[in-house]
Parts: sequence; C-alpha cells; structure tokens
Amino acid sequence: MTSFTASEKPLNLDWQHTPQPLHSMTLSQLTSYAALAKQSWSEYKAVLYQQNHHSSTSSSSLRHKTTFSYTSATNLLPGESWLSDSIQVVNIADNNQGVFATSHLSLGTVLVRSKGVTRDTPSSYPHVLGIDTIDFYTELVAIVANGDNFATKLLERIEQLCPTSKEECDQIAAADPLLGDTEFQGNLFAILDQKGARSELITNEWLLRCAVKCDRNCFFEGLFPTAAKFNHSCHPNCVTYFDNNTQTMVVRTISYVSAGSELNILYLGERQMYMPTDQRRSILHKKYGFICNCSRCDPLIKASKLGISKLTLLKRQRSERLLEAMKCPMCEKNETSICIPVDDHRNNGVAPLAGWHVCATCGKKSEINLDNVLIGKYKSDDPRSL
Repeated sequence: MTSFTASEKPLNLDWQHTPQPLHSMTLSQLTSYAALAKQSWSEYKAVLYQQNHHSSTSSSSLRHKTTFSYTSATNLLPGESWLSDSIQVVNIADNNQGVFATSHLSLGTVLVRSKGVTRDTPSSYPHVLGIDTIDFYTELVAIVANGDNFATKLLERIEQLCPTSKEECDQIAAADPLLGDTEFQGNLFAILDQKGARSELITNEWLLRCAVKCDRNCFFEGLFPTAAKFNHSCHPNCVTYFDNNTQTMVVRTISYVSAGSELNILYLGERQMYMPTDQRRSILHKKYGFICNCSRCDPLIKASKLGISKLTLLKRQRSERLLEAMKCPMCEKNETSICIPVDDHRNNGVAPLAGWHVCATCGKKSEINLDNVLIGKYKSDDPRSL
C-alpha cells in the first residue's frame, strides 16, 4: 500500500459531491454522510495547508497567483460582520469589483452580515422599484441626513456601488421609463425639502444617482451595500437571506469553495433562474447592463476552469439545453418528440438566433412560434416575470 506525506497526498474531491440528493437520504444515511464530509473536509484543508506551507497566509498566496488587487472590507457599517480572513474584495477591471475566497470555505459558511436600509413592504421582485419606492427613499434620506456614524459610512458605501460613474448614472436615469419620469423625479426631490436634508452633498443630482444605484443593487428587503458587492452567477455558490433578528442581509456558501474562486449570488427570481440562457441573459442585460458569461451561460467554458470533470460539465450543458426543449407540435402521436432551438448561445449576446431545429422524429419544423410558447410557460402565474 502506497503511503503519502501530507504534501504529497493527492487531493480527492469526490467527497464534495453527494452520492444522492440529501432529501432522499434516510436519517442514518444523512448522519453518515455528514460525518464523512466533515472528516474529509478537515483532511482536505490539512493537505492544502501543507502544500502551501511556503506562503505566510492564504491571501498572500492568492495574490502571488493572480494580478487582481485585493482590499479588505474595512470601514464596516455599525452592526455589520465580514469574514475578512477568508474573503476579499477584488478590483477586477473597468471599476468593477467582486468578492473572492482567499482560503477554502466549507458548505454553509456565513461570509457577511450586512446592514443597510430596509423596506417596510418588500417588493415582490428583488430589483424592481414598486409602489413602496418613495417610502423607501424617504427612509434613506432620513438616515443619511441624520449625520451620525452610520449615515457617514452609508454615504461612502453608496458612492462605491455600481455604476460608479456619474455620467453612466445620468445616462441610465434618462433612458429608464420610471427613473426618467418627471412626476417620479418631482416626488423624489421633494423628499429633500420634507426632511430638511439639502446640503452641498445631498442634492437632487445625488439623490437621482442614488436611485440608479439602488435600482441596480437592491434586494427584496432593501439596500445592503456590503452584500451588494457580490457579483451574479446563474450557478451561484452562495445564497442571501434576511435575518429578522439582526436586521441584516446574510450571505453564506451553499457549496464548497476553493481559494481563488469568486463568490457569487443570484440576481434573478427563483422562477427566472430556470429560464433558458438567452432569456436569463436578456433580463440581466436589461436590468444590470451586462451579458452573463457564468458557468451556465458560457457554452465554451472549460471544465478545468470550474474544477470539474469534462463528463460533469457535459451533463450540466446537456441539462441546460433541455431547459429549452419543447414538445414537437407536429408529432401528434409521439409524446416523447422534442424540438431544440437553433441558438446555442455561442454568439455571446442577448439577442438569440431565431428558429428551431427540425424534429428528430418527424423531420418537420414547427409551424408554431415555440419561442413565445416557451417564454409563456416560464412567465405563467409568475408575478416577478418581466
């Protein structure tokens, strides 16, 4: 039997993947799996520590391997917590930031408890300004006009939110049907007079740019600037939820995350995350101005980049394509016949290629617009659909 030292022992990542869905396990199976995963995780970290013993810290090792610029989450809002030893804010490019792991994180690790401005009546969709908009901005203005330590730091956090450019904020506001509406802007600016908040810093222009930032960064329950630093992925490794006891937005991992990996959350609603790639991209581009190229959206992504096998990636991509499959309306007698759309998302855009492949069973093209049927299925009975 071959033996290894800690630094020579090969890493076995099979324990990261459950042998079967957790909900289908019996209590004894779940207990056994949890014990095995805990032991394997400890061994995994020990091996990695030995392999990186030459580095003084995990973060310094990570800096050595990348050209990113790292900054810690200093100047936290009162009441916030940040796992600063294990995650760092990264300046990537073009004023964009993200949050990366500087050490290996286990499943369920709480990364952030973010403070902010909560909504009294949460919107039905996380990033849509609803009927509670003016009430929300009234509360926001009241907080920043208070001038205390929380207000000062909140102002700093808001300035750091994307989009950071004043020119870009103004362009977005002018093009948006709600933010550019004269009546909305009049009601928005009136808040400053009602609260006596006007100053050299808090002006009409500042509040409108703030509205753009809030529109891009709000959660269901309100604005939490620190939690908003996490970028989106359609296959996220983190989840967000609001803790009523601490009045904080909590970000925690939902998978094992290796050092150097970006930590992502989901910007879409639950129903929207199961939409086809071109529909998810369209929603994200319309709302946030970016084209998603996450591990689900990019058909050319390499398995090595994701740290998974080629077979696992192939299965994921096949499952993604099946989200777009529609029953062939021309095959009346064959219930299993399906049609696949022509667009395979290699065009890296939000406008999908039109058309569907012929049915593999009958060899005919559908006379019905399957795109409209597919979108309708995902939007049906969903108040959050766009």
